[in-house]
Amino acid sequence: SFGTMMDEGATSLLEAVELKCIGQPRSRHMGSMNHPMHAGFAYYLYTHVAGIQPLTPGFETFVIEPCRFEGIPSAEMTFDSPYGTIAVSFVRNGGKTAYTFTVPANATGIFRGKTYASGTYSVTE
Repeated sequence: SFGTMMDEGATSLLEAVELKCIGQPRSRHMGSMNHPMHAGFAYYLYTHVAGIQPLTPGFETFVIEPCRFEGIPSAEMTFDSPYGTIAVSFVRNGGKTAYTFTVPANATGIFRGKTYASGTYSVTE
């Protein structure tokens, strides 16, 4: 479990939780100490829940298109791009959704087809 990895002092996702090794030091033959394959859910959170997707290398131009999942009434996500921090949050209340997003300096964000220069914006739909 993630808790076991944290208890073992992991600072990244391990390849596997070796049940026979809980409470014992890991050795090199037990698998990778950094296994990003299990981090696919994080990619999904950024690209679908927050909707942050690059259109040009380095996120100089990016799109913000959060998916509308019924079971997720609110979310807040930041991404540190080479141009600065991209931030996206939304809150659904009744039939409306309030979005707030930040476009870093020297970057361009596109939300619902409209282009935004650097700054923080709020849009309700």
